[in-house]
Amino acid sequence: MKILYVIVSCLRYQDTRRNWQENTWIKRISTESNYIYLVGNKSNKSNTFATIKNNKDGYRDSHFKYYDFITTYDYGQFDWLFFCDDDTYVFDAKLRGMLTEYNHKSNLIIGRVGVVQDKEKGSNIFTRYPIKFCSGGAGFAVSLPVMFHLKNYLKANRIYPVAPGGDTSFASWVKKVKLTNCIINKGNVFQCQHPRAVELDGITIDDIITYHWCTEEDFRNLDLSLQQ
Repeated sequence: MKILYVIVSCLRYQDTRRNWQENTWIKRISTESNYIYLVGNKSNKSNTFATIKNNKDGYRDSHFKYYDFITTYDYGQFDWLFFCDDDTYVFDAKLRGMLTEYNHKSNLIIGRVGVVQDKEKGSNIFTRYPIKFCSGGAGFAVSLPVMFHLKNYLKANRIYPVAPGGDTSFASWVKKVKLTNCIINKGNVFQCQHPRAVELDGITIDDIITYHWCTEEDFRNLDLSLQQ
């Protein structure tokens, strides 16, 4: 199974959060998988993708990073793409174990599902009906066919981000290609919280695949837990 970890970041975190990830869970991903950091400006570090049309590097600019990555990057050799933030800890072995239950050749989006209002193209007003989205901080997996559907649609229709937030923009694009029925909600196995504020709600600690809002100490402690 080939997974590309797509990590939304900013250049100002290259020597902190990025290092924390690369020195912990990223070291544990399989040799057939890989990772890429999405930033707003060019970086001299490898495994980095910078936005093409906009040099915006803040959190609220992450939709530009998603858009340019989806429409231009060559990710065709991977089975799955896993989107997360630079303060997310991922248990790669657990994620791979979960994904083996699904067919990567099908249209699938797997994550922690919430609700967001969809901002229509050319409008500054949110529509009143909700759409499903997967938390980018908690992380979500996307099968390769979904990525190609999005790439083709966005390029053909010249759809460009209109709302802040990479995960919410991703959700609006998924709705436009009529793939919302492909979203699978795995709930709290993908945590929106750090390890000190875990939300179990019917699961155990052993079920958790990701944690969000992690500090340097959280990264270190989570990694040490795998060695015990």
